[in-house]
Amino acid sequence: AFIGRAVGAKSLNQLSYIDPSKVSGKLELSIDGKPALSVDASVMKLQDEQLNYGDAEAVAKLIEAMRNGQKLQLKFAGKVSNYSLSGFVGGLIYIDEQQSRAGTVDALQAKGAKSAPPAPDVTLIKDVQQIPEQVRKDFTDEDGICGTSNGDSFSSGGGFNAKIADGLNLIGMPCGSPGAYNQSYVFYSQSENQTVPISLPTISDAGPSTTDQAWNIDWSQSNKTITAFFKGRGLGDCGIYDVWKATDDGEGKVRFVLVEERSKGDCDGNYAGGP
Repeated sequence: AFIGRAVGAKSLNQLSYIDPSKVSGKLELSIDGKPALSVDASVMKLQDEQLNYGDAEAVAKLIEAMRNGQKLQLKFAGKVSNYSLSGFVGGLIYIDEQQSRAGTVDALQAKGAKSAPPAPDVTLIKDVQQIPEQVRKDFTDEDGICGTSNGDSFSSGGGFNAKIADGLNLIGMPCGSPGAYNQSYVFYSQSENQTVPISLPTISDAGPSTTDQAWNIDWSQSNKTITAFFKGRGLGDCGIYDVWKATDDGEGKVRFVLVEERSKGDCDGNYAGGP
């Protein structure tokens, strides 16, 4: 079991138990022999192969008891586990530092007078329910472009939602199961009223063109650029390399601008030479 907290302002703490095979019974925690929390698994949410309990008030009381305690005992599904709390406060401070909360009113341990940090400009998409309903079928329907017949889009770690401008976001999602060394991604423009697919400009043998997917991407929020490299083979000595910049088209949609494209068809063993 562990206590987690999302980044951003006003995010809530939650208690999680990692063992998806145990989905029934009562989770009981005691601190130094005194009962601290008792919750039935039926009220916990199964997500990302773990049980999550999000009663903020109850979890806050548990944190306070753990902060002042020495030993924690956990009972669940017939199993009893004991843990030392000697490093718990240090762990809270580490979370505050990693989430830029140290010295803020919202810190877990290192509290101060500063305001809570704003919500991050990039958030991870780890569950299909985080995908806007308008395009969710692309990933859940058998005949969706990245649907179940194409594999699990979350098997490679999920996608992201990035702020491009006020009220305008870019969504990037892996599409289907990865190949031996290439994973495709698709992109959507998200505004207040709509979420629509975005094409990426490219250069084909016939001239300027577009593509609906990018491969093996890296997103830079500071530059708002996507770097992609489709590998001709696993060594990485051949393939196609692209850089696109995500921009606000001024009409409520994200538009990609092709910044760079290089290709190398000769798989010559010199992976440092390109593309």
